[in-house]
Amino acid sequence: MIEIFEKKGTIRILLLIYEKEGRLYSKYGLKNALNLNMRTIDNRIRLLKSLKLVKETLQVGPRARTEIAITPKGKEVAKLLIQIKEKISEK
Repeated sequence: MIEIFEKKGTIRILLLIYEKEGRLYSKYGLKNALNLNMRTIDNRIRLLKSLKLVKETLQVGPRARTEIAITPKGKEVAKLLIQIKEKISEK
């Protein structure tokens, strides 16, 4: 569980998904926004999934894509992380 704080980019990925209305359809958006390589992003998403903070769903159709969505538990954690960030930023 503490891994979420130790692995580079994990918290930033969770917060970015939260800020994007709770879902993303492209890992490349994460790559560009966070300046991380795709292997790192895949590993961090796998970690977030194991903690049940996000889920991945393959959407089939003419343009198949994978949706990465924050779970209710993930929303709670993201809100707490934002509160911590705000508290630390206080002067």
